[in-house]
Amino acid sequence: LYDSMMVRHRFELLPERTIKSTKTGKKKAISRVNTSLAVTIKPPAALLSFDLQDLPTEMMHSEVSSTIVTVRNDGGLAVEGSSVQIKVSHPLFVVIATTTTGGEEGGEEEQVLSYNRKDGLISLPNGVIAPEAMIKLKIYVRGASVGVHCIRFLVRYCYIDVEKKQKHHRVVHIEHPLRVKPFMHLDIFSRPSIRFDSNVNSSLLMGVLTNITPTEQQQEA
Repeated sequence: LYDSMMVRHRFELLPERTIKSTKTGKKKAISRVNTSLAVTIKPPAALLSFDLQDLPTEMMHSEVSSTIVTVRNDGGLAVEGSSVQIKVSHPLFVVIATTTTGGEEGGEEEQVLSYNRKDGLISLPNGVIAPEAMIKLKIYVRGASVGVHCIRFLVRYCYIDVEKKQKHHRVVHIEHPLRVKPFMHLDIFSRPSIRFDSNVNSSLLMGVLTNITPTEQQQEA
């Protein structure tokens, strides 16, 4: 079997099962579900899977964390890398980059993918994701604002059926929860100033910055 199939039930008259009417005394056939399955096998298709399990679920405010995400083609047809488009619900929280090995020192090189100003989409660079092949993306997550957020990823890609010469599209919806905690608290207040002439109404603007990051003992509790 290929990567996808369709299962459906058939409704039909089965005369072998009858009921007897109490009024007329006659037997009649009833309609019931045929429990046999009709399976339709579809041709090979491209199927991209995204592993976002390593993304952080809790962060401190303004903290930045990076994670390597693997994109794998589990289908039977290749996908053009340029056709893969990603839209993020919280663009201030997420930055996506591609990683390639090599370079002058033999390390990894990163290329930050910019958001399109018109539709907010991120497009992957040119290339082919062959069947059973994978690519790696580096995702930077930043705790931009305090609170509980649900970051949504919408991934759209297409592949071409060479035999039928048809272009097919697929859309993947991914949700990832993120809780951002505050670590600094700022209290701003004013106090009358005694350094100036008493006839002049002047005051000083003061602030108290408090570190509210929980200690190790509080975290264990």
